[in-house]
Amino acid sequence: MKFKVGDKVKVRQWDDMVKEYGLNDDCIVVDGISFVLPMQKYCGATMTVEKVYKEGSFDLFGDDEKWIWKEWML
Repeated sequence: MKFKVGDKVKVRQWDDMVKEYGLNDDCIVVDGISFVLPMQKYCGATMTVEKVYKEGSFDLFGDDEKWIWKEWML
């Protein structure tokens, strides 16, 4: 896994992810995990990894909604 707790990460821009992965309705879906429209407010933001899970997802400090974050989004 590339990131660890305390690392600063930058959330990718929406258009970059759409270009790479395509758009599925109103969201970007990779391996069954979605980057949805309400997450767009974090695009371009630098955030801190708060927790890392075994399956490769992350909690990011400052994300009050506790979205599932994956490496492809960062």
